Amino acid sequence: MGPPPLPTPSPAASDEVLEIPYALADAEIRDADPLWLHRVFLGTTGIAAAMAMFVVIGTFRLIGNISRSPTFAFDYTWSRLGEVAYGMEWFSALYLLASHEVIGGHDEGRRRRLLLYIGSAAVILHYAPLHLLSIRRSSNVFVDSLLSLISVAGASVLLLYILRLAQRTGDPFLRRHTPAAVMLVFINFALEFGFSIRGSFVGANDVTMLLNVVSHAYLCYVLLHMRRVFGNVVASIKSSLVQTQHTA
Repeated sequence: MGPPPLPTPSPAASDEVLEIPYALADAEIRDADPLWLHRVFLGTTGIAAAMAMFVVIGTFRLIGNISRSPTFAFDYTWSRLGEVAYGMEWFSALYLLASHEVIGGHDEGRRRRLLLYIGSAAVILHYAPLHLLSIRRSSNVFVDSLLSLISVAGASVLLLYILRLAQRTGDPFLRRHTPAAVMLVFINFALEFGFSIRGSFVGANDVTMLLNVVSHAYLCYVLLHMRRVFGNVVASIKSSLVQTQHTA
């Protein structure tokens, strides 16, 4: 009889078990904090849901604007739904997406603080009862422009942070489509901000509304893919931890 077969090493004795969840991830996310990964997964889920709500709101308002039906375009329900989407977006961004990465050496410290500071300022000014202040009529245009600029700055910092997360994943789809989606949203911001300062033009509302719907839909599509990438990593981590506990 031949020699007995060599014993097969248990999964607990091999380091490959802990490396499986990160096998398809980039080096920058391979050593990331599991809790941070889970919070980013939840954050991208909330922001994607908010983008989907903005798409629905923008679509109905575009239809109402084309049909020249003001009561349909600016219905109270759609305005309230927009506030819900705005709150969902920034709660996901400030509380989940901008969370501190405890484990790992790739904490986005400067970008994260910039998102927290500018994003918080944009949210506070958005919900602040500024209409109760006695502002001279001549300065209303300046105040409105300043508030719009701060709001655009907060959204821009959030988009740049999302772009950084896409680069960290190493996913080819995200690295290819996230810059295009972010650039499309920036173009939409520039047009809306320019029209708010110089006034509306003939046919400009339809163009900006259509671009608003398209840009938010594209960004929602990219965020759903990012959510799936982080979700796969989180699910793989949980599976590896379960296997390690069973073999311990």
